[in-house]
Amino acid sequence: MISYLIDTHILIFYFTDKSKLTKWQIDTIESSDTEIYVSTISYFEMATLIRLKKIDLGMNLHEFYLIQQKHGFKDLDFGMIELEMVSKIVPVKNHKDPVDFMLICQ
Repeated sequence: MISYLIDTHILIFYFTDKSKLTKWQIDTIESSDTEIYVSTISYFEMATLIRLKKIDLGMNLHEFYLIQQKHGFKDLDFGMIELEMVSKIVPVKNHKDPVDFMLICQ
Protein backbone atom coordinates (compact mmCIF):
# COMPACT_ATOMS: atom_id res chain seq x y z
CA MET A 1 0.00 0.00 0.00
CA ILE A 2 1.31 3.43 -0.97
CA SER A 3 0.17 6.54 0.90
CA TYR A 4 -0.16 9.98 -0.67
CA LEU A 5 -0.92 13.37 0.83
CA ILE A 6 -3.07 14.98 -1.83
CA ASP A 7 -2.47 18.60 -2.82
CA THR A 8 -5.37 20.98 -2.22
CA HIS A 9 -5.90 21.85 -5.87
CA ILE A 10 -5.70 18.23 -6.99
CA LEU A 11 -8.33 17.41 -4.36
CA ILE A 12 -10.58 20.19 -5.64
CA PHE A 13 -10.15 19.19 -9.29
CA TYR A 14 -10.73 15.51 -8.52
CA PHE A 15 -14.20 16.24 -7.19
CA THR A 16 -15.15 19.19 -9.41
CA ASP A 17 -13.32 18.93 -12.77
CA LYS A 18 -11.21 15.83 -13.45
CA SER A 19 -10.33 17.18 -16.90
CA LYS A 20 -7.74 19.36 -15.14
CA LEU A 21 -5.90 16.28 -13.88
CA THR A 22 -3.53 13.96 -15.70
CA LYS A 23 -4.40 10.33 -16.30
CA TRP A 24 -1.61 9.36 -13.89
CA GLN A 25 -3.11 11.54 -11.13
CA ILE A 26 -6.57 10.04 -11.56
CA ASP A 27 -5.25 6.46 -11.82
CA THR A 28 -3.11 6.97 -8.70
CA ILE A 29 -6.00 8.39 -6.66
CA GLU A 30 -8.35 5.62 -7.78
CA SER A 31 -5.90 2.74 -7.40
CA SER A 32 -6.77 0.12 -4.80
CA ASP A 33 -3.06 0.13 -3.92
CA THR A 34 -3.10 3.70 -2.60
CA GLU A 35 -4.26 5.45 0.54
CA ILE A 36 -5.10 9.11 0.02
CA TYR A 37 -4.66 11.53 2.91
CA VAL A 38 -6.16 15.01 3.08
CA SER A 39 -4.60 17.54 5.41
CA THR A 40 -6.77 19.76 7.58
CA ILE A 41 -4.57 22.50 6.11
CA SER A 42 -6.18 21.82 2.70
CA TYR A 43 -9.57 22.61 4.20
CA PHE A 44 -8.17 25.82 5.67
CA GLU A 45 -6.85 26.71 2.19
CA MET A 46 -10.20 25.90 0.54
CA ALA A 47 -12.09 27.97 3.12
CA THR A 48 -9.74 30.88 2.41
CA LEU A 49 -10.15 30.51 -1.37
CA ILE A 50 -13.94 30.40 -0.98
CA ARG A 51 -13.91 33.51 1.23
CA LEU A 52 -11.78 35.34 -1.35
CA LYS A 53 -14.14 34.13 -4.11
CA LYS A 54 -11.28 32.41 -5.96
CA ILE A 55 -13.05 29.04 -6.11
CA ASP A 56 -16.60 27.76 -6.18
CA LEU A 57 -16.96 24.12 -5.19
CA GLY A 58 -20.61 24.00 -6.19
CA MET A 59 -21.39 22.91 -2.62
CA ASN A 60 -20.49 23.97 0.88
CA LEU A 61 -17.24 22.85 2.47
CA HIS A 62 -18.93 20.33 4.77
CA GLU A 63 -20.68 18.65 1.82
CA PHE A 64 -17.33 18.52 0.00
CA TYR A 65 -15.75 16.92 3.07
CA LEU A 66 -18.48 14.25 3.26
CA ILE A 67 -17.92 13.34 -0.40
CA GLN A 68 -14.19 13.04 0.25
CA GLN A 69 -14.93 10.78 3.22
CA LYS A 70 -17.25 8.56 1.13
CA HIS A 71 -14.34 8.00 -1.26
CA GLY A 72 -12.24 6.69 1.62
CA PHE A 73 -9.79 9.57 1.81
CA LYS A 74 -8.26 9.81 5.27
CA ASP A 75 -7.86 12.90 7.44
CA LEU A 76 -4.42 14.09 8.45
CA ASP A 77 -4.33 16.60 11.29
CA PHE A 78 -1.77 19.37 11.51
CA GLY A 79 -0.16 19.69 14.94
CA MET A 80 2.72 21.04 16.97
CA ILE A 81 5.34 18.75 15.44
CA GLU A 82 4.50 20.09 11.98
CA LEU A 83 4.46 23.68 13.26
CA GLU A 84 7.93 23.19 14.68
CA MET A 85 9.08 21.88 11.30
CA VAL A 86 7.57 24.92 9.53
CA SER A 87 9.64 27.18 11.78
CA LYS A 88 12.80 25.46 10.50
CA ILE A 89 12.00 25.03 6.80
CA VAL A 90 14.48 26.54 4.38
CA PRO A 91 12.86 29.23 2.21
CA VAL A 92 12.52 28.50 -1.48
CA LYS A 93 13.32 31.33 -3.88
CA ASN A 94 10.16 32.96 -5.32
CA HIS A 95 7.86 30.67 -3.34
CA LYS A 96 6.16 32.17 -0.33
CA ASP A 97 2.91 30.21 0.04
CA PRO A 98 2.74 29.24 3.74
CA VAL A 99 0.15 26.54 2.99
CA ASP A 100 2.61 24.73 0.73
CA PHE A 101 5.26 24.86 3.48
CA MET A 102 2.74 23.38 5.92
CA LEU A 103 1.86 20.54 3.53
CA ILE A 104 5.55 19.84 2.91
CA CYS A 105 6.10 19.50 6.66
CA GLN A 106 3.35 16.92 6.92
